[in-house]
Amino acid sequence: MFKLIPTIFLGLALILGFLVNPVSANQKSEVIPFNDLMSLMENKEITYTGSSHDDRPMKVTKKNGKWQMEQTEAGEVSEIISAEENRIKMEDYPSNWIINGTWTFSKSGTKCQINHTDKKELEMYWKC
Repeated sequence: MFKLIPTIFLGLALILGFLVNPVSANQKSEVIPFNDLMSLMENKEITYTGSSHDDRPMKVTKKNGKWQMEQTEAGEVSEIISAEENRIKMEDYPSNWIINGTWTFSKSGTKCQINHTDKKELEMYWKC
């Protein structure tokens, strides 16, 4: 019985340590290199939603060595650049478009998405 006491204390210490500082691999998103992120988006059926307009189709392609996103209904295009840490930036759309800005990537199962960092209601999603 007394031989089990150190084992019990060690187990309790581990449990208490985890409760005080819970760290798991799923809590922090894996940082995906920019070109890998773009490859996840390239030629996919991307839906842009959350604006005051209906959902809009988007398409990511690479042209002349640069990544770009096209709002396919309007034919407007913006270059996509890295904003570090699973973020991308688009600023070449017309200046009054709320789509301009920085977007953060996340993935849940087979659903990939990017969310606008300033206008949280804006989202683009696709099957990845």
